[in-house]
Amino acid sequence: MWFISVFVAILLGWSAILWLALPLDIFRYSLTSIIAMHLAIPAGVVSCWMLVRRWLDAARQRKAAIVDAAQRDIREAEKARQKHLFEETLKDRRISIDCRWAVTADVVFHGDNKPPTEDTGQTANYFYTAVRSVEPSWPRSALIELFDDLFNAMPGAITLPIAICGPRDRAAVENESLIRELRQTVLTRQQDDYSKLASTDIMQIADDGRSVHAAINDVFTRRRDWPAIVVIAFDNRIIAERDPFDVETLNSSISESEKWLGKAGRAISLMVLSQPELVDVLAKLEELGEGAPIDNLSPYWEKQKVPAGMAGHLTKWPKAWRDNFASMKPIAKLHRASFVDLPTEEPSSQQVKRTESAFIDAATNASLGELDFVFEGEVESMKGQARNRMGETAWLFHNAGDISYCGDRMATMSLAMWQAGIELNPIDQATNTVMAVGDCGVAARYVWLSLAIQRVAQIRKPVLCVEWEETGLAIGFVAPYFSEN
Repeated sequence: MWFISVFVAILLGWSAILWLALPLDIFRYSLTSIIAMHLAIPAGVVSCWMLVRRWLDAARQRKAAIVDAAQRDIREAEKARQKHLFEETLKDRRISIDCRWAVTADVVFHGDNKPPTEDTGQTANYFYTAVRSVEPSWPRSALIELFDDLFNAMPGAITLPIAICGPRDRAAVENESLIRELRQTVLTRQQDDYSKLASTDIMQIADDGRSVHAAINDVFTRRRDWPAIVVIAFDNRIIAERDPFDVETLNSSISESEKWLGKAGRAISLMVLSQPELVDVLAKLEELGEGAPIDNLSPYWEKQKVPAGMAGHLTKWPKAWRDNFASMKPIAKLHRASFVDLPTEEPSSQQVKRTESAFIDAATNASLGELDFVFEGEVESMKGQARNRMGETAWLFHNAGDISYCGDRMATMSLAMWQAGIELNPIDQATNTVMAVGDCGVAARYVWLSLAIQRVAQIRKPVLCVEWEETGLAIGFVAPYFSEN
């Protein structure tokens, strides 16, 4: 050891000083004293040096421990910050929209002329009728019928704001005037006189290529005081002089547009969509009872459960309307879509990999898939999050195109689904909307969404929606209301 060498060196030096430099008669002392005289100074010096070294080492270790603790604190603080951002981002991704009513009307169902879903208490399909095929005022009669059914089943919908997505060849103000007129016509026919109710808010939903969830969520984000909205989408691609079921139409060769969009059709989709907080708000209003103040004097914890803007709308309803609305529980939840670009020059294997990742992202948005938090290479499972439930998906809606031309799209979609863990038969457990309902213009995606909601209401399992676009596709889930979200 190093201190032995130091001790020997000091011992030799001190012995030399003791014998040669100091005027000391060593032989006058006893042997024990002589030995002590030789060892005391070297032992003391080495001991002091060892004590100093130990103190310095301890001080260095304390300083290093303080630095390490500070670095750990900084790391833990950064981890907590990033985890909070991760959870907030995940929460934002999982914002859903509840659906309480979904009806389609005047849809031309091709193939066996049967809708792909069965009607339930809060969903329905109204067939295309030849009587309306030459109706110059379409969609007046159909919309009056839809409004009448909705207001009879859900009186509170009379005061709900309306969001419209209408044909591109008609001015927005024209669509708005039509809806206001037809709504008022239906109100005057009601058993109770609702014709004097204030005109409801009406706004346009821009057809800007975004997913339906994004477009509707934008409406709710801008108007947090709206508890729910009535979404109406309609368009007509049918030439008035020709019936889509005549022999000439059925035997005609398929056009380039029909390969990917389907035969000309038309449709109206009417849905009642609500904020996810509405369920809790209605329950809290029932608990508070009639006449309970929801204003600036209300306790903070009460206002948290009953947002003032939403409560201001709902407290104007008669109690019977609120009870009716509460009894008609949501039938499905709409979740954010995931988008993926698929360049045509890209190898098919890479396209499958991209699409698989999009399926997993869409499942995460719908709380059907797990997502781990990763920090500096460490993977932490998010406890309390939903387990992987993509395998519960029971049906697929897609617009890959005519069955004779969509082979590549179907192959990419099928492989990506199976690799992502979605075990669906894309033929027997799917609805090709191009083949089923054809080209419904701007109303097409709303019709597909309405049909997906109706399927969820029927089977009570998640449904997958895949929307092919020119350079990519959008993937989203519609899940039952009772699913863990």
